[in-house]
Amino acid sequence: NQQNWTNWSNATNATLGKNFEPGYDGLKVRCLIRDKNGNSVTTNEITTTLVSAVNWEFDANIGKITISGEGEIPEMDVNCRSIKSAEINLKKVKDLSNLFADCLNLESVDLSKLDTSATTNMSSMFSEDGKIQSIDCSSFNTSNVNDMSYMFDCCSNLTELDISSFNTSKVTNMKYMFNACRGLSSLDLSGFDMGSVTDAEGMFQNCCFECIETPINVNIDVELNGAFIRMDTGETVYKLPKNIDESVTLISGSRLILSQPQDFIFVEGTPVMLNIETAVNGLVCSWYSFTVDENGDEHLTEIGKGSSIDVTFDSESDGKMIKCIISDTQGHVFITSDTIVATMVEAVSEGGSQD
Repeated sequence: NQQNWTNWSNATNATLGKNFEPGYDGLKVRCLIRDKNGNSVTTNEITTTLVSAVNWEFDANIGKITISGEGEIPEMDVNCRSIKSAEINLKKVKDLSNLFADCLNLESVDLSKLDTSATTNMSSMFSEDGKIQSIDCSSFNTSNVNDMSYMFDCCSNLTELDISSFNTSKVTNMKYMFNACRGLSSLDLSGFDMGSVTDAEGMFQNCCFECIETPINVNIDVELNGAFIRMDTGETVYKLPKNIDESVTLISGSRLILSQPQDFIFVEGTPVMLNIETAVNGLVCSWYSFTVDENGDEHLTEIGKGSSIDVTFDSESDGKMIKCIISDTQGHVFITSDTIVATMVEAVSEGGSQD
């Protein structure tokens, strides 16, 4: 097979200094030796192997791990559940995924010397860290990060989280990022830009925020994925922010339903227009007439789709209850409109009047 070789040096001595970058890992190297008459001989091939310039130490007596250096983090032979505290002093690290994942006993972490300017992956960085109560990420530079999925997933005792410095302009995945962070009552999302996000499923699932300190730039397509509109199946409805009104709200605080449908009267066989106005384009508005049986179960009959529909009712629709169910294109239900009632009236005869 033909091999392509790159000439590094025409030095006349037997020693060559060479700086190796991560791309040189696994590179084959050999030396070609020529005499003055052009006769040559080639040395044996040698292969380069990249080793991490990152060191780690674990003090088992106090459960503290210290990680320092430049480059990617090597595999660490430490039981993650024995780690109680951590101090990180790293530079030029691209992958921080799963760094402290499943560290169930981690109680504190010093990230002040962690340079994340080259980092692209922070997925599951603190996932399942159920004991930690405070994480300060205010020194993070996240301008190159594209994956933050599960980053704080199931940090159930986390009460203080500083992510005010986050720049999420390149992030595409925020799936379950804050799932089950039940201890957080507020969150500063001022640095969040959702313009590149394609998956935010369950981003705030099982959370109960009292407020979002700063509204964020939300990509509507992501919003329809259920990240920013939160409904519980029980009596409690959690919203972001929580203190707006009884309606489900967008994270900006605006109401999802801008105008509710109203009770109406109809004449048998004459079309009636039903309307609902939403704050977001692209939602699926499905209209149903329904009855409720003695067990409280609803029996729905679809009568049309769209934010504005024309429907013709017959006499059997008199007194029927009607509502609009709003969902995304994948069928995730966001909210149901107020229930309205259809009342039939007699048609007015030409030249006459209705009794």
